[in-house]
Amino acid sequence: MSKRLLSWLIVTSFLSIAKSTLHYSDINQTLSETAWHLFRSRNRNTPSMSKEHPLLFEGLPSVPPRAFLSTREMLFILGPRFFNPNLLAISQPQESIFYPQGQLIFPKQKGIHLRGVKERLGALRLHLRGIPERRIGRISTVLTACPILFKWRDYGEQYWPRWVKEGQCVNLGGTSCSLPPGMFCVGYEETTVVLLRYVCPPYRDETACNWYRMQKPILISCKCACR
Repeated sequence: MSKRLLSWLIVTSFLSIAKSTLHYSDINQTLSETAWHLFRSRNRNTPSMSKEHPLLFEGLPSVPPRAFLSTREMLFILGPRFFNPNLLAISQPQESIFYPQGQLIFPKQKGIHLRGVKERLGALRLHLRGIPERRIGRISTVLTACPILFKWRDYGEQYWPRWVKEGQCVNLGGTSCSLPPGMFCVGYEETTVVLLRYVCPPYRDETACNWYRMQKPILISCKCACR
């Protein structure tokens, strides 16, 4: 078997296993501990919420039709500078229809250090000896990549914009992302989006209900690291 064919088989078999074993149970939580505490501190006056679904408040009444203003007026309340069209949508995005389970995005990796690649390949390097370094780099990039799953989520009528694009780290096939194994994909970079939420303060009549701004961290990249 040629060395070129061997390298191709390794990458192909790895991706096929990853694709067949990718489940949502392999996905890390959307919010890191730091982002979660920051989220709570910025939204102290909100009803109780959980870390897994920090925007799904339970027991809130339905939003009366009179609360919905025109798009222009709602945007004015939110603040035009806070509207991020890449992560927020007023109506259901076509992307959520074409990809209901989300899109798996691999990072654009630059500046591969070939010396580090060879060291991390470990035992696998013995089988790839003699293969051009650039090809070894490609193989290592696939094996150690930390993709992020982007999925549009509908938060319902109590939020505006109601569609939010969330990111979640994925460990392909539930396996380690490092060579040798031991590290896993975890959240790396986050950004903050601003939403309007319709809140009725407790022990107040309906006239106190109104739209309030809230901030939510969104995961936008992952990295291979120790948990």
